[in-house]
Amino acid sequence: MSDLHPDPPGRSARLWGGALTLVSVAVILFLTLTPVGPDHQLPLRLRLCLVCGEFGLANLLRNVMLFVPLGAGLALLYARGFRAWIPAIVLTVFIETAQIFIPGRNPLLADVLANAAGGGLGILFVLVLRESLLGERAASATPVTWGRAGAALWIALPFLALLGTAYSFRIAPPPPPHHIQIAPNLGHLDAYRAEVGPPILSGDTLRVGRHPDPAFLEAALFGGGSLEVEVGRAPVTRRVAPIVSVYTAEQQELFLLGVQRGDLVLRLPYRAASIGLHHSDLRLEGAREAIRDPGPTRVAYRMDAPESGACLEVGAERRCGLRPGLREGWSLLYYPDVFTGRIRALLGWTWLIGLGIFPGLLAGSRRVAVALWVALAGTTVVSPIVLGSLAATGLVDLLLLGVGVGVGAVAREILTERP
Repeated sequence: MSDLHPDPPGRSARLWGGALTLVSVAVILFLTLTPVGPDHQLPLRLRLCLVCGEFGLANLLRNVMLFVPLGAGLALLYARGFRAWIPAIVLTVFIETAQIFIPGRNPLLADVLANAAGGGLGILFVLVLRESLLGERAASATPVTWGRAGAALWIALPFLALLGTAYSFRIAPPPPPHHIQIAPNLGHLDAYRAEVGPPILSGDTLRVGRHPDPAFLEAALFGGGSLEVEVGRAPVTRRVAPIVSVYTAEQQELFLLGVQRGDLVLRLPYRAASIGLHHSDLRLEGAREAIRDPGPTRVAYRMDAPESGACLEVGAERRCGLRPGLREGWSLLYYPDVFTGRIRALLGWTWLIGLGIFPGLLAGSRRVAVALWVALAGTTVVSPIVLGSLAATGLVDLLLLGVGVGVGAVAREILTERP
């Protein structure tokens, strides 16, 4: 990796680099060295897979992203990229070794590679940004070696993230056989502890066990059918409590309608599940208030087509057009369903603004920044249509991307004007 600085880093760069490095190390250690499970620990073994486990791709991407800020901070502290990269590699090796002794943690060779790659990307970002700014100011005779290619990479990442989000929110039912479950008591979810009547799907009464007609089941659930069930008022649950769920023999989730706290929760079979990503759910808030009496209350679901979204109904409460937004791309990496609606909305806003910052920061002029925002906006509008995705795009999404591009462009002008 080439020099980041023709001369040793200045005092301001070292101060910013030191602060970013300290914060990054503190966050990394907290997220990777705290116990996350019971005392049970898997035996140590070197696993050579890059995408490991149910959410392997999400885990891989998280590990890359986790070390990007650290790489950027180290790049501001060291004159040469190789010297900046060494502490990041040492830290990830230390973490994976320490995880041998931490309950719930499992060291993986893939994590070391992903962390090291993230550190390298952070170093590359500082290199690209510095060369771009110096080239614009003509303040250095150092040849631009990474500027165009590196800037193209970082500008392309937001577009890839938006396209990947749209693709991941496609409806992709897992293969049959499909097994019907009514108020099941599953280990990873809470139980719905109230009376649940027989669910009726497009006139067909569903019974516990293997469904004899998978084609009818999928067509009814995702192509114009309606599901109705009468339920009693159940105690509040911390986790999702399924009322009706459908799983395959391999325990792949096809459909889930349940409750969590005061919300009616809908989980659909997105493509994300088949490629190792997380995904969020759709919710009708205030469902508990709609179930006022201990007696039966009608709960209903319907989806005419992916582009129209889903309808959820509890008693007199009804909401249609429910679709995941492209702003929920963050949920593909990690989705704790304990987050409130406000926290999820804040994360969505932050996600889109963050995606817009990189093109704005690396754009050579205001005109280029505007062109990049238009391209991002076009991607958010067109990609769900072209990919047949359930994902929705709204005016707010376009504005959030514009805010991100604007923040990046203003930051670039500030950095460019510095002596």
